[in-house]
Amino acid sequence: MKKRLPLMLLSGALLTFGLTSTALTSCGKEPQQETKIVINGVSIKDVEGEDIDTDVFDNSEISLKAVVDTDSKEAKAKKVSWKIDDASKDFAGITSSGTLTIDNIHSGTKEIIVTATSQIDETKFASITLNVKHSLIDLNRSTDLDTEDYYSEGRLKQSDPTSNTSMIFADVYSNKWYVEAEIRLTSFDETDSYPKLGIMTGTSQYGAWQDTKNPYAFFFLDTAEPNKNNEWANASFVSNTEGYGDWDWAGSGSNYVTLTPSYKKNEYFKLGVLRNGTDYYFYYGNSSDDYKSFKAYKHISWNEVGSEDPSYAWIGGFKTASESKNFRALEGDAVDSLFNTEPTKLTLTKSSEMLKSNSSYQLDVNSDVLVFDRTKLKYSTSDESVAIVDEHGLVTTKEVEGTKEATITVTYGEGEKAITTTFKVLVSDDPANYVVLDGKMDDAIYTETVKNNKFTLRHNNVADDTFHIDFYATRNYNGVYIFADYYVDELKTSNNPGNWWEFDNFEAYIGTEKDVSASGQRWASVTSGTKANYDGRFVSDDLNTEEGKPHNFHFEVFLDYASIGANINIDTPLTFRVGSNPVGKIGWTPCSWMDSKDPADYLKITKDGFNRYFAEAEYCSEGHTYGEWIVDTKETCKTDGEKHHVCKYCGHSETETIPSIKGEHVYNESDLKVTKEATCLNEGIAEATCTVCGDKFNVTLPIDVEHHEGSYTNGEWSCCHNRLEKTVNFNYPAAQDWKARNYALGVLSSNSDWTITTDIDMVRTNGNSDAARGWAGQIEVADDDGNFTDKDDNKWVFRQDWWGWGHYNPANGGNYADDAVNREGNCGGGNFDAPETFTFDDYKGSVLDNCNLKQTYSYSATTGKVKVVTIVTALEGSLKGKQLTITYESLAFPKGKNMLVAFGMLFQMEGTHTIKSVKITGDVVEGPHALDNTVGLVTE
Repeated sequence: MKKRLPLMLLSGALLTFGLTSTALTSCGKEPQQETKIVINGVSIKDVEGEDIDTDVFDNSEISLKAVVDTDSKEAKAKKVSWKIDDASKDFAGITSSGTLTIDNIHSGTKEIIVTATSQIDETKFASITLNVKHSLIDLNRSTDLDTEDYYSEGRLKQSDPTSNTSMIFADVYSNKWYVEAEIRLTSFDETDSYPKLGIMTGTSQYGAWQDTKNPYAFFFLDTAEPNKNNEWANASFVSNTEGYGDWDWAGSGSNYVTLTPSYKKNEYFKLGVLRNGTDYYFYYGNSSDDYKSFKAYKHISWNEVGSEDPSYAWIGGFKTASESKNFRALEGDAVDSLFNTEPTKLTLTKSSEMLKSNSSYQLDVNSDVLVFDRTKLKYSTSDESVAIVDEHGLVTTKEVEGTKEATITVTYGEGEKAITTTFKVLVSDDPANYVVLDGKMDDAIYTETVKNNKFTLRHNNVADDTFHIDFYATRNYNGVYIFADYYVDELKTSNNPGNWWEFDNFEAYIGTEKDVSASGQRWASVTSGTKANYDGRFVSDDLNTEEGKPHNFHFEVFLDYASIGANINIDTPLTFRVGSNPVGKIGWTPCSWMDSKDPADYLKITKDGFNRYFAEAEYCSEGHTYGEWIVDTKETCKTDGEKHHVCKYCGHSETETIPSIKGEHVYNESDLKVTKEATCLNEGIAEATCTVCGDKFNVTLPIDVEHHEGSYTNGEWSCCHNRLEKTVNFNYPAAQDWKARNYALGVLSSNSDWTITTDIDMVRTNGNSDAARGWAGQIEVADDDGNFTDKDDNKWVFRQDWWGWGHYNPANGGNYADDAVNREGNCGGGNFDAPETFTFDDYKGSVLDNCNLKQTYSYSATTGKVKVVTIVTALEGSLKGKQLTITYESLAFPKGKNMLVAFGMLFQMEGTHTIKSVKITGDVVEGPHALDNTVGLVTE
């Protein structure tokens, strides 16, 4: 009877209500008896009414539904009471509506017994046992996760690329932790050109960023423009701006690293982040090599979260969909195992710094080991009246007069095993040492001498108002300052603020005597995105919006000496080159020495502005360092010649006479008398008369590839095996670009070895010296349907200045592994087999303007590679007859397919190509022939 008591009490209450009601309406009638509610049973389902999956994770919330078997339609018949077993109450709870909350069990597995009992009949109930497994990802705080395969396969999905990713590590909340996961990118929101995914950290327990309350940071993979590429190699670190309202993308440029191997869509890679106080380490590896490449790539000091303050970690990102598995999380002492190698040498990013009084500077300490316990570093100062340093390496200067110096000593370890390094602090009140980057050029460092020693960049050196930039440069103890006063009559705009080059900009290189490209490419742009990759930058808005007048921008940038290279300081000679690429009708505008390798050609950056030469007293006190001799007047059989050379540092010039050499005659080729004609196989002989001394002598006539000794049968001359019946001429009109695939030299099978040799004359009439404007070649493999589609995945393109692209372009000259694909870059080659008087400037200028090309294409069926050897011979000028050999080699082409070998031109070359000879050996499918859309072909 005890279990039926609630029912009886409830019936009594109803009976009382019934009597009262009946008395009001029908006095004297017998009261009606309440219908008995019968409960047949109870079962527990999920909210959809399906059977419960009894395998669950902690840090989760589960909605349960009790199904009561009864014929009664009354609502109270469906009511149940929920409870869990007493042993589970330490980590779980359930509400009266059946919502089960499971807290963190931290490790292993546990059981929860959930019971639903009918409130009408307590003898009717149902129980289920849930097996709770610890999840390293907090499923309750994380967002938008697909957990379908998580319990069985350990894989979590974030399937919607339009939402933000947040997989929060459940066991991480301290100042010392390590997290790791294997991840693959599955899709992207193609409306965003810059989706990103990686590991985030911050103080928001919900993995929030840009909430204006919590600091946050992001170690991310940069998957720029996924709709155009599915392979990337860049990663970086970015943190919050002041006020926690946005990401500081402008400050992330110096944190980029290149990952090897690169990562691809739908391919698993492994990411890890280690935190130890304010020191963070970023790890990466790729499944393509079974994670043998997994290592730490970057150390970051980030103090937005204090060294003793805890933080959370989560897999985060935006505009990406991904799958993650094999999660790992360590805290506290368990992290110490990652510091498994002790450093033997300490280094600093900079060895010294000039600071103001009452200012601070954070030391960045590194070693021969990237990952080491930086909390073991100790700091001390030689003079506390000049500067002090705290336990984290933060240097704070004191108030001084004039210039004072202190030495900061950094120590790791103790006793005989201790290692040290030092940092020199100079504290000065000299205003020339401090510059505010504001585009105003009113700082003390910009003296009148600096302003007078400017450099103006103009298109083709023409002085007009269409476009020009006035550059000013100076330097102090800290580094180099560049001020650019930019004028252009038409703005360059784009819808992609991340592509700085699509806006008005300039790019520069600051170098040294030994490496004129030491700083790497440095740029500044008026884009609304990241505006420059200098250590300090200011870019103004348009300063002149008045219609009819040119637009005007001020750029003011700073580059630290350490960003140029090691051991560079205020006394190091520095070189400067610059170029700009405004609107299309103007185009790329470099300084005249942009491609030179000789420091003597460069402007020098001094504290007094730009200078053409270094100071003679400073650099040439022990003698001049001359460049190569330049022939001004060539000697003849009757007269002396003259030559000079110039000191590459100070500009001092020295001239010498070239004595005449009796016997070196001068003659006019038009006056030659042929005594034996040249043929395709043999040289000829002609009689010449010296125009200086009147002597008669014989000269050799070169082989004439069009004068054949044999017969032409089956598309080939029997004498020389030339596949051309006659010369093929091309005359390229203006504004024709990128025609490397202009004329087919042949189509051959990749199943056997073959060679093609050519004899081609080139005349270039553009009127400038451009290393990229001229001849190019292309080798293309047919696709699976046997067609030549001219797509990058099927070809290798190379040009005359050692640059190439396409799937079979090798990685020579880049930071790639052997035989790695370099989609665009240095082909290698360029064996500069030339005399001392034949420089690269000669090659790109006078030589390429009128030259002969002897090319040999050699294919090996064993290796699948094509080797291209080009001998370039100058046909006119003082270098006539001088030669340069250029050698390229491709990556391996697949067998079993036809290969198209083509020749053409690039970069709007104007002039002519004359193909005089094409000889082929091997399995020929097709001989030389014009292709569709061939440009410049001269037909009779």
